[in-house]
Amino acid sequence: MEKKKIQDLNVKILFLTSEITPFSRTSEAGDLARSLSKAVKGLGHEIRMVTPRYKSIRERRYGLRDVARLRSLQIAVGDKIFECSVKSGFVVGSKVQVYFLDCPGLYEAPQPDGGCRGAHGKVDSHLAFALLSHGALQLTQMLNWMPDIIHCNGWQAALAPYLVKRFDQYQGSFDHTRAIVQTQQCDSPDAFPVERASEIGFDQTVIETDGPLICGNNISFLKAGLSMADMIISSNPQLVTQLETAETSDCSLIRVINDRGDKIRSVKRGIELAEWDPSSDRKIACQFDSDNIHEGKSTNKTALQARLNLNVSDDLPVIAVLTRFVDDQEIELLKEMEECLFTLPAQVVITGACKPALEKRLQSWVQKFPGRIAVDLTDGEASERQTAAGADMFLLPSHGDNLKSYLAYIMKYGAVAVVNDDSLTARDMVVDYRTSDRHGNGFLFTASERGDMLSALKRAVDLYNDTTAWSGLRSRVMDHDFSWSGVAEEYIELYNHALSRPPYSG
Repeated sequence: MEKKKIQDLNVKILFLTSEITPFSRTSEAGDLARSLSKAVKGLGHEIRMVTPRYKSIRERRYGLRDVARLRSLQIAVGDKIFECSVKSGFVVGSKVQVYFLDCPGLYEAPQPDGGCRGAHGKVDSHLAFALLSHGALQLTQMLNWMPDIIHCNGWQAALAPYLVKRFDQYQGSFDHTRAIVQTQQCDSPDAFPVERASEIGFDQTVIETDGPLICGNNISFLKAGLSMADMIISSNPQLVTQLETAETSDCSLIRVINDRGDKIRSVKRGIELAEWDPSSDRKIACQFDSDNIHEGKSTNKTALQARLNLNVSDDLPVIAVLTRFVDDQEIELLKEMEECLFTLPAQVVITGACKPALEKRLQSWVQKFPGRIAVDLTDGEASERQTAAGADMFLLPSHGDNLKSYLAYIMKYGAVAVVNDDSLTARDMVVDYRTSDRHGNGFLFTASERGDMLSALKRAVDLYNDTTAWSGLRSRVMDHDFSWSGVAEEYIELYNHALSRPPYSG
């Protein structure tokens, strides 16, 4: 009988994360945990998750239940024994099993910076997340469910690869398991004084001799994970560059990234089509897909113009400007926009956020050009969706942490992106349009080159007036696949690649 290829086999994944949307979201890491797990399960693979049971997670609301064997659990962290329990539930809207690790007094609430607050307001992130890694590993041993992959989502879970490969209590159990660390950032609160090492089971001998744990004068779970993981995944293609320039980054962490360059893999982010899908979105004036994009965009454009007191007309394109106007670069771009936007045959909608003083300046534009300029700083999802559905193009003068999500959303709603090319994310998702062969799906400009933004906008506006070419571009933009199912297939390929290689010994 022919041996099955590794990619044909069901992959068993233990997904370790400090947050899952909607249970405990503090960042996009929670969204990724929810969406990726559902998509991986949908592809037929077995995935189980372990996460803290914070006090705010209500049993009745989410249907959590006791697990008989795990009702009373003793988790060893070094010489300390923690009395814990585990509740079981599912990622909302799926059959992805989640084990919620509960330790009284330790998991009071997740913090906005990704840390964890314990009893009496005390922040014990180092202890809380060391327990999370130990608890997840010991849980699988107790259940005799040994995963093929341990996927560690963020620095909070990054200690697990180190424990698997360096702690005697896990030797033999995970010989056939590959550990993967996923991180999007390098400047996290992942730094604990060496003096607290004994609290999480590390004696002084280990601290003095074991390089992977030490980052400057602190213990770093992230460095330990990056040093010992079989693979490193990031959906932030700028990770290495950011690490090299971040003020809070230690040189030893930079060396780890550079040394492990062959183990780093970049993956794109998906979007929840059930949440951002113009064919079923009830918050927009007219639902549409690529088959009726002309009618749908036209109807939503009319609704947007009426809502924002713009002249109702299809003769001029509507350019939505998504910006924050909070940093020096964007303020400089504001000056250039003031010079160029009003010379274009187009309507402009300013959306996002800005400082109060600048908002007055933007409102003066509305008074100067009634019916052509609108300012909509409404902080609401309905407004975002309506603008994406009604705008012909989006200008993104600068980029932030959510650029990839923004691009995916607006393109899914049939808007053409005109975006600053100073990020790898922009260049990864947007291919500059070439008139010669009608290749590309948007327009790129270099913000540091004065006049380049105006040039890109002029190219976009000129193409809008070529009905056939614009229609083809818009359909191509909208048909791009940003679904999590497609992204999940990339992850499965990476899992299989890791499984096909010998384990990393450090």
